[in-house]
Amino acid sequence: MKNNFRNKYLITTGLKKTQFTNIKDNILYLGHWCLNYTQEVQDREYKIQNYHWEDFKKVINDNMYLEKIYDIILNELVLKLNNFHKVNNNKRYWEVYLNPWLHQVIFVLYDRWYSIKKAYKDYNIIDTQIINYKKLNLTPYNSQHFKQGISGNSHEWNHFIFSEIIKFLNLPHTIIENNLNFNVHKKFQRKTKHLVFNRFKNIKKFIKHYLLKFLNNFFKNNSALILVNYLSTYEELLFQFKLKQFFVFREDIHDYHIGIIPNDKIRKKIHLNFCSITKDDDFLKFLNEIFVYLIPTSIIEDYNYYTKKINFKNFPRNPKFIYTTTGQYTSTMLKHYIGINNCPLYISQHGATYGTTLFSAAEKYERKISNKFFTWGWKSDNKDVPFVNIKNLNNKKIKNNITGNLLFITCVVSLYPNNLFTNLFSSTWKKNCNDSLEFYKSLPDNIKQQFLVRCSPNDLEWANEEKRWLDIDKNLNFAINNKIEYHYNHSRLAIVNHDGTPFLECMSYDYPVIQILKNEYEPLRSSALEVYNDLKKAKIFFTDYKDARNHIISIWNNVDSWWNNKETIKAKKKFIENHSRNSKRYLDEFIDNIK
Repeated sequence: MKNNFRNKYLITTGLKKTQFTNIKDNILYLGHWCLNYTQEVQDREYKIQNYHWEDFKKVINDNMYLEKIYDIILNELVLKLNNFHKVNNNKRYWEVYLNPWLHQVIFVLYDRWYSIKKAYKDYNIIDTQIINYKKLNLTPYNSQHFKQGISGNSHEWNHFIFSEIIKFLNLPHTIIENNLNFNVHKKFQRKTKHLVFNRFKNIKKFIKHYLLKFLNNFFKNNSALILVNYLSTYEELLFQFKLKQFFVFREDIHDYHIGIIPNDKIRKKIHLNFCSITKDDDFLKFLNEIFVYLIPTSIIEDYNYYTKKINFKNFPRNPKFIYTTTGQYTSTMLKHYIGINNCPLYISQHGATYGTTLFSAAEKYERKISNKFFTWGWKSDNKDVPFVNIKNLNNKKIKNNITGNLLFITCVVSLYPNNLFTNLFSSTWKKNCNDSLEFYKSLPDNIKQQFLVRCSPNDLEWANEEKRWLDIDKNLNFAINNKIEYHYNHSRLAIVNHDGTPFLECMSYDYPVIQILKNEYEPLRSSALEVYNDLKKAKIFFTDYKDARNHIISIWNNVDSWWNNKETIKAKKKFIENHSRNSKRYLDEFIDNIK
């Protein structure tokens, strides 16, 4: 049943040309992504559609459906890509090579599909304005380009997807423009890093790089490949010694290649059919029409570039195993190398939300493709190995300043949802940001005077974090030093308002910290509740900003007394053992677990 029978004009994205500027009321925004901060206050009546994945039960249920869709699409792509490239790669190869793009594009397309259907079902939409784009101009280069460059933050790309859904479903709309010139490829220009001689530091780096490269030639047969990790060269040399080998890989294999322009004639040769088994699924029918234009060039036109043998001349020929943290995301070459080598793949946790958030598709994928998954302490099944916080292998401690600032650490998220999880989306990010602003306003003046905001270094234009804070206090101070450790040293207490790595780091540093997570924004999984309940009793963890405020006021003049009392120490130890573990024997533990 439609919850508002008044005619609505639908705005799907933040594109200026589609904003119905001549309409003064009855505007429906499809989501919070349509409005940046300066547009949130308007002189016309508007409504923002509730975001469907704020219902966490729906996230779980939708994931079960989308896993079935994923299997159908993966099986079809394995068949068609092997045929197209004249190769005979197995399913595991293609699953590694196609991801994380394949998972993400399915989640993204379903999210946009459901959002459109919900809007037209719940409201009497009489019009939405559409700009037509040339489909191949919206094709990504690779997984990183898809996630960071277009699906999460491009109004044009998302407008294209919403528009194609509307046209496919034959819903009311008006085409206002044909834009054949816009091209996402022009918005993705990354420069390759080069070693230069202009400073002594770079000379040392140059010598180390080529010395290691020379020595590797004598050791690369049957060596384990350890790469894209947080190990220093010294730590990795220790690792190699423990493994009884010497192969320190320092090649830069990130995706700097811009890519070949997508070719329509080539893509038409790939006849995808996702409906051979399930013929009544409209979403799959839509995918049949759109999917071939969304496949990155790294999978079709650029496949031979990424897979040519010369790329791998400095790689081990028969690796014992491959160990990485994020290489399965950031390097197309590495994905190919993982796929063609029938050796164990070990992946390590590289940040927060692992083992804590209710659901994460990224965590699920990493655990699926790895033979063993090295966590920072937690364990959910036999594939998980409780390891260490690899970002603090030296067990560094940071001392606070007992008369210093209150350091408030924020985050920012992509404008458009581009994965499936139960953390902050743009809609809940705005709510959480508003809660944080109200929290600041409720503090007594003496604490406000020492309040320091650490905005995300990835602050995006739509979020405009700094302006949001300055609009409530033009004299507010910001933590702007590139190294956050500088601000830790000048503060007495840190607050983290999200499920993020800074909280794990502070706990690992034994630095006084408070985390505030509202359950309606970022729910915890049941296996983490016991540890977090202990943190809550020790007043390290809060689910309510008012409770956190009252606690901060009570300890402000003696933070260390609270941080070092018996109950707090006990809760800290339990948390660190499960979620930010440290061990001097971490190398021996790693080797013991791969035997």
